[in-house]
Amino acid sequence: MIKRIFFIISTVGFLFSALAEPSKMYYKRAQDAENPEDKIKFYTMTLKMNPQFSAALFERAQTYFEMNKLEETENDIRLYLEKFPPSPEVHVLKGRIAQRLGDLDTADEEYDNAIKITPAHDEANFRKGLLLVLQAKLKQHPEYYHKAIPYLLTVQQRSPYAISSFSQAAKCYEIESKYDEAQKLYVNLSSQEPDNALFAFNAGRLYYMNGDNETAIKYLNSACELTFKDQSFEIYYAVFRYFFTIYKLRDLTSANYQLNRFLDKLPPTPLAELFQNKITGEEFLKKASQKKDSKMPEQLEKILACEAHSALGYYYLLKDKNDEAISCFKNAIIHELYGLPYYHLAKFEFQRLSLLKEINAMEFNDKETELPDIPLEQSEAENTMATEAPPAAHSDEKE
Repeated sequence: MIKRIFFIISTVGFLFSALAEPSKMYYKRAQDAENPEDKIKFYTMTLKMNPQFSAALFERAQTYFEMNKLEETENDIRLYLEKFPPSPEVHVLKGRIAQRLGDLDTADEEYDNAIKITPAHDEANFRKGLLLVLQAKLKQHPEYYHKAIPYLLTVQQRSPYAISSFSQAAKCYEIESKYDEAQKLYVNLSSQEPDNALFAFNAGRLYYMNGDNETAIKYLNSACELTFKDQSFEIYYAVFRYFFTIYKLRDLTSANYQLNRFLDKLPPTPLAELFQNKITGEEFLKKASQKKDSKMPEQLEKILACEAHSALGYYYLLKDKNDEAISCFKNAIIHELYGLPYYHLAKFEFQRLSLLKEINAMEFNDKETELPDIPLEQSEAENTMATEAPPAAHSDEKE
């Protein structure tokens, strides 16, 4: 009897080990497949051969999620939790499902559950931080940006989420007007991805806002060159404005040279037409902020308007028209577009120019109220005349 039991156990063990190799083979094929349908097919074959293959079950759930098949995703998660203990990855996936369905409270709870299991879990902290940023925008509560920062900075440098996470953290610091901290992150991002024009631009932008114009010029020049290199022109508005504004602070002749160099490389755009004096500022605003599509979301319309007013503000700065620039920057910041570089640039310049205007006005008023300096000899002569005049007038009255 004992021999028979031993034989059965040995046979079952042999069968499992025999099936283990083919299941690993199909699992590998699922991971290598580019088509999501093929991935599902091979993960399913893996699980038929080895129902205890936890990684295959979870990754099939992830693939269903990427295909937006949420019901199948939830079924696989339910099956997973029946067989295996909860993992932070499962809680993150549950949170992403809830977030996609608009249930932000449940999503927040699931990300917290993942972090409780593994406090330094990269994706859980990244997703939690992004959720707080989203809540800040939806609820218009800037304090959520402050709450997001620790989660976003918990992500490790080598993580695939690091670049996006640190970039979001830098934006949060900007919203809190902590420009030094934002600058450090943008410089770090630029060093990690030296061919990224946007990171070079943001680093230069923050150096400018922190008063280091020389370093700002270096980074913005790099951003310009990278923009020319990839011909994307996706951020040329921002590079264009700041590159020449900062150059003007140092050397107007150099700024004009760089301006012409830049215009030669740009495709026809409203901004190029504005600097070439082909259109007026009002015409530029209409062209730059007009809808490109009748179905354009309202938020995107606001972004275009913010960008257009900000760009025109810098144009007026270059033309020494500070009052017009202040008006443009004021119109750029009324939308409260948290996290948008144009919003922060406009806000910074509006405050700077308004303060400069107040200081100039105070200095002018002080000069108006100052008494002129009277030479000592003149003062003594006037005093003598003043003391002698009354008796003369008195004697006239007597006569």
